Amino acid sequence: MTPDTTEPTRPQGTPVRPGGGLSRGALSVTAALSIAGALAVFLGHLFAQSAVIDMGPTDAHYVRDFRDIERDGEDYFRWSSVPSSLVSLPVRFCGPGSVRLRVRRHFVDPATLAVSLSGAVLGQRTVLARQDHPYDVIEFQVSKAACDYDASVLLETSVGNDRSLGVAVDWIEIRGPGAFRATAASLLRGALLIAATSLAFFLSGSGIRMAIAANGALVGLIGFGFAWGPVAAERMLRGGLVALLLT
Repeated sequence: MTPDTTEPTRPQGTPVRPGGGLSRGALSVTAALSIAGALAVFLGHLFAQSAVIDMGPTDAHYVRDFRDIERDGEDYFRWSSVPSSLVSLPVRFCGPGSVRLRVRRHFVDPATLAVSLSGAVLGQRTVLARQDHPYDVIEFQVSKAACDYDASVLLETSVGNDRSLGVAVDWIEIRGPGAFRATAASLLRGALLIAATSLAFFLSGSGIRMAIAANGALVGLIGFGFAWGPVAAERMLRGGLVALLLT
């Protein structure tokens, strides 16, 4: 008996309905995976040890009132401005921990640098030009921080000349194991990224199992990325979401 070749050949359990819409199962899986994406961002922040702004070209989004980026050999740096410059981080920091900065003063006259974290003054240091080692790593202890909003580091600089240049900043790091929390924007991006990739799988005709396997792996990578470096992971999350929305 000759088989009827006009019968549908789409495999059972397909996520796409004959009319072109997604099945209820595909939509449920997409919703569950998007929640897993937000959860990965949340847990990744809990395991993060530090958040670093390296003042390079990829971190321009997080700095304000600094001079344009410059290079010192292989290192990028930015001059802080007089009287103040601000670094906003895409994380919430609750403390305890510390704030560290790698800074340099090129001029003979010293600069006095006062550092605040999320509105709380941590202290001040005098930064001198040094010949034995150009950069100094200065550290301020944080017992507790306001973590109801995004962390920010304010640098207030005073100098003894008429220049508006403060100190050259190579990087700024906030350290505190278990002291980080995800922002609402990061949680939303994590959910949207996984939802978008899930829908892309389903609309391309992939089955539910493949979508779960592929997006489950992506969820794991997101969680690991935020645990390893929340600022770098946030950049990749933002860039990945934009790329998906543009395709």
